[in-house]
Amino acid sequence: MIITLLGRAEQVVTVVDESTARVAGSFLVFADAQLPRVTQKFVVEVPIASDDVTNKKIVIKNAYAMPRTFQLSTSRPDVVRLADDVVNLKPLEQFMLDVFFVKISHRPINVEVLLFISNAETNLQEEAYSLLVKYV
Repeated sequence: MIITLLGRAEQVVTVVDESTARVAGSFLVFADAQLPRVTQKFVVEVPIASDDVTNKKIVIKNAYAMPRTFQLSTSRPDVVRLADDVVNLKPLEQFMLDVFFVKISHRPINVEVLLFISNAETNLQEEAYSLLVKYV
């Protein structure tokens, strides 16, 4: 997903009954889009001369004094694949996440990918990591 508009927006959504062509209801939808809070940045070089998938490990930490379950996802699943999309961590535990970088280009380019770490129970974002993938 690419964010094209930041800030607050509101939109009226109208529901129409297909059989009668009458308005069944209207809703006012409010949205607030903000950039994620990036807490760590990584640079990963992916060789374009090799057909191998580049693999790196990234530490995921539970900074809380209670067990937590985290949902992991990326902004570019075509570029970055995760070995685990849900991790259960004990209080203050660290987890080494295997991250796989797919070669998507045969020429040198840079692609920024965000790794989102969300609370699995509330679906609220806890952190975001910026992964600058350099195809060299």
